[in-house]
Amino acid sequence: MLATNKNILIVEGKTERYSIPELMDFHTVWGNKPKEWVVEILETNGIDGILKTKVISTASKTPKLHALGVIIDADDKFTARWTQLKSLCEEIAEGFPEELPEEGLIYVTTKGLRIGVWIMPDNSSRGMMETFLSLMLSPECSHIWGVAKKTCSEVSELPNSFKGIHQDKSQIHAYLAWIDPPGQTLPEAIISKAINANSPLAQQFVSWMMNLFELTPRN
Repeated sequence: MLATNKNILIVEGKTERYSIPELMDFHTVWGNKPKEWVVEILETNGIDGILKTKVISTASKTPKLHALGVIIDADDKFTARWTQLKSLCEEIAEGFPEELPEEGLIYVTTKGLRIGVWIMPDNSSRGMMETFLSLMLSPECSHIWGVAKKTCSEVSELPNSFKGIHQDKSQIHAYLAWIDPPGQTLPEAIISKAINANSPLAQQFVSWMMNLFELTPRN
């Protein structure tokens, strides 16, 4: 995994890799293809690919690096995840903060490297990328969201159903299966505005991204 961009964002998987650009493109010119993106996104195939490897320290050595962001899921282990991630960031940034602000963390090292951390969904709660996106659904479809949550809760009691940790993932994909048009992917739902890129939580995340990487807003 060799990064070349001056701006690098490390994420767990494909959901983040392809949803974040669509969300950001509402607010800044992101680029149409991965090679054109203003921020290079490195996916690590899961949380262990970030917390149990040298991916952060390796990325921090990228020549002419301007900013390095890391996004992970809290799942049901928010405190433990923050403790582990903080320890890794301390290896590359002396004086790294002890607390994670709810608006996301941005820390500038003595050498001028900008380091950012966001723990999904909102830097304080349990959850994952899908939880984050489910908090930005179109109000017009709130009744369908309610049915999706209720149905997934009932299905979770059946044999061979999804694991409890994946409840939020199951709910949002059930929701996307039922709204018009059915079967949208998460990136497609952002483009179609079924997921609201201007919701308060989206604005908070976008602000963190824009400030971390010092991006220019759309006119």
